[in-house]
Amino acid sequence: MNSLFLVYLILEDSYNRITTKNACNYLRGIVDQNVTICLRRKRRTMMKQRQHSQKLILGGEVHNSTASSIAYMEEKVWDKIDKVAINTLLIPIYWELIEPQPNQFDFSLIDSHLENAAEKKIDVIFLWFGLWKNGLSTYVPEWIKTDPKYFRIEDSDGNKMNSYSPLCQDVIAQAHSAFAAICDNLGSHPLRAFIRMVQIENEIGSLGTSRDHSSAAEKVYQMALPQEIRNLYPGAKQWSEVPFGDEVFMAYHYAAAIQDYAKIARKRLALPLFTNVWLKKPDRRPGEYPSGGAVSTTWQVWKVIASQLDFIAPDIYEEEIKPIIAEYGNDQPLLIPETRIDKRYISNLFYAFGQGAIGYSPFGIEDLLTNDTSQDYRFLSQLGLAKDAFDSSDTLPHLNQGYRIIAALEPLLQDQEAQIFSFKKEGAQNQIVYENGQDRWAVKLFSRDKMINSAGLIIKHKEYYYLTGANFALDLQAQQGSNPLGILSLEEGVLQDGQWRTNRRLNGDEAYFPFIGEDFKILRMRLYSY
Repeated sequence: MNSLFLVYLILEDSYNRITTKNACNYLRGIVDQNVTICLRRKRRTMMKQRQHSQKLILGGEVHNSTASSIAYMEEKVWDKIDKVAINTLLIPIYWELIEPQPNQFDFSLIDSHLENAAEKKIDVIFLWFGLWKNGLSTYVPEWIKTDPKYFRIEDSDGNKMNSYSPLCQDVIAQAHSAFAAICDNLGSHPLRAFIRMVQIENEIGSLGTSRDHSSAAEKVYQMALPQEIRNLYPGAKQWSEVPFGDEVFMAYHYAAAIQDYAKIARKRLALPLFTNVWLKKPDRRPGEYPSGGAVSTTWQVWKVIASQLDFIAPDIYEEEIKPIIAEYGNDQPLLIPETRIDKRYISNLFYAFGQGAIGYSPFGIEDLLTNDTSQDYRFLSQLGLAKDAFDSSDTLPHLNQGYRIIAALEPLLQDQEAQIFSFKKEGAQNQIVYENGQDRWAVKLFSRDKMINSAGLIIKHKEYYYLTGANFALDLQAQQGSNPLGILSLEEGVLQDGQWRTNRRLNGDEAYFPFIGEDFKILRMRLYSY
């Protein structure tokens, strides 16, 4: 017989940091399939996160090279983007194309992106592909690549990596200069109102080696620890004495470069700034994922050294996302700028927004318009990413409906009086017990292989419960010792401008177990006891 666990998620001021994370870690280790979650939730945490964004980001990121050509971008994206229910497009801007010669800048791509965004009434998040992208330095201009004075990371055998060292101040100065010119352009652009945020670099870190062993790096590695690192690791005097020392060494220098980037932007732009992170996998060593990125082992270093950033955003391609969202959504805004685009896990968006996310963005959004899933997988498969994550087959109608539902529910998601609970099936779990005051019921999670993963949102606002998501049902049950619960009313409908419109009233067999299957919808329910 399964045990019954009671976990209190108390997201209130002084308890927020500890309780949320501990509760999530506790849930992660549960093998039993019945879990009770008792909600005592204030809205302050979510509201603080969402102050960074005027509206929720219902996003999509284009492939890495799509935005390198005005004609290609217009053909593959802008001419068809009306078919996707996004309000924000994440678009790379490339150092090699913006500064093809030293101090000679070409902003025509940026101009085109903003002109098309304005025409389509879609906001833009620009992604600066500058000095580092996915652990490599492939987007730097040719005049940088061919100049040997800009030195690269070396492994312990002296082999040069295809990535410039974060200790090479000359190349960092060139990247900062280019970024300053871009920020000047964006800050004065007549269409700047369509720019939501700027991402600084992309999935920073060192691939192929856990640490830079170039002569310049070795010299610094032998020096005394910076004061900020001594504060974080009391008792350590040398880098070799710091836990995960190679990663922390790289993180310190990458974060310092990003901090200077952010200072440059702050003088020119009134926009949120962030960088993203390639997450650490349990079976991978530093260097097999970008060493020095803002993963769990270096998170505190990044928070201290790159304090000018508004937040650090996780790129999530994993099936199990609860621990990731708990970590990166704790004490900072949660944006997911890259995530899987497959139909099975598109329901993750309900869980993410229910946990306070300000935005969600599947990667390769143009694949939804072509069903071309071959562009990036040959490379990505070498990085431990599942091919299924990039299968866009039949995703579009579900993403569109999910985004429309989130847009409709946004007033409730932003309402401080609303009580919000989101859930997602992970592992063998097939039931969660929801408890809120006298209301208690089981949420049955019944997705199986090849079905859309069970996930959803329950929002209580005044006397109503709003239910949405995929592949779950409610089994009402009374709290022990109280009167039984019944459904006073159950309606399927839509929210328009904050007003509920009933499509049909559900009763009889269709109200015994309120149910949402593969077609995302909103149910509104009132309960009573008898």
